[in-house]
Amino acid sequence: MHFHYLDQAFTASEGDIVLLDCKEKNNYSVTEETEFQFIHFTGKDTQDLYNEIYQRNGCVFKLPSDQNNIPTILSLLASKKEIDFNISLEIYQLLGNLLESTRNTFESRDANMNKVPPEIQTALAYINENFSSKITIDKLSELSNLSSSHFCRTFKKYMGTSPYQYILNYRLNQAKNLLVQTNLSVEQISEDCGFYGIGHFIKAFSKSTGGMTPGKFRKVCF
Repeated sequence: MHFHYLDQAFTASEGDIVLLDCKEKNNYSVTEETEFQFIHFTGKDTQDLYNEIYQRNGCVFKLPSDQNNIPTILSLLASKKEIDFNISLEIYQLLGNLLESTRNTFESRDANMNKVPPEIQTALAYINENFSSKITIDKLSELSNLSSSHFCRTFKKYMGTSPYQYILNYRLNQAKNLLVQTNLSVEQISEDCGFYGIGHFIKAFSKSTGGMTPGKFRKVCF
C-alpha cells in the first residue's frame, strides 16, 4: 500500500504495521487487490506515545510474531463480551512493543520514507486544498512546471498511483470521514467532495468498498 502522510510518501508491505495520527490528513492507494485491517483507538497518553514512536521511526513497523498482538486485539474486538479493559491493555502493550522496537533507530525513518520532490508536493497541496472542485492534469502540470506526460510519470513514480486515481481516492476518503462524522446527506457529501453527480459518487464509492453504498457504510460505521 502506498501512503501520503505529513508531506511524505511511503510504502507498506505485507505484514507491516502502519501507525498514523487520524487527526492529520492522510491518503492511501493500492495498485492491486489488497486486504488490510485497521484499528482506531484513543486514550490517556496515546498521543504522547504516538509522538515519541513517530519521532523515532516514522509510521511503518515490522514486529516479530511474539510481539505482534494485533490478532489478539482483533479477536477481542470481534467478541461480544465486555472486555474493554483487556482491549486497552493489549493496545498499550502493542504501543510499548512498537516503542521498544524503535530503540536506537532515530536515524532510520528516512530509510522507509521516499522524499517527494517539490513539484509533486505542490500538486499534492493543491489537491488537498481543492479536492471539492474540478481538478485537471493540465492545472497540476502547470503548477508543477512539468509537461503533462512528465508530470504523470513523476507523480506515479513517487505516489504509486496515477494523479486521477490519487484524486479519486482522496475524495473517497474525505467522503468516508463526512459520512461518519456529520449528518450531511449523501448528495451534499458527493458535491462537497468534488464528484460531478450522485450516480458517479455511489458507483465509485461502492467499487472502493467491495459493493458497500455510502448509506450502508454510514450505518455500519455508526
